[in-house]
Amino acid sequence: MTLNYRSRDCENRIAEIGYNENENELKNRLFFFLERIKGWEVNDATDGWAYIIVDDKAEYELFKVDYKKAKKMISNSIKFGF
Repeated sequence: MTLNYRSRDCENRIAEIGYNENENELKNRLFFFLERIKGWEVNDATDGWAYIIVDDKAEYELFKVDYKKAKKMISNSIKFGF
């Protein structure tokens, strides 16, 4: 999974998430956690790509911290069979 910030080539500033088909379980759990627990609105636009609209680079950095912590926690839970 990859996380990038886009501001110039888009109408809105976005945090984009790229993922592979084999990361489907991680994606589902991660998006659920980010939406329900952290309150971010994840738009799963197409297979392999999702985005979150952010106001500025500072808000992107806040999202990035939540994303990285959640991804690590969920990856470990999958790894140990939860």
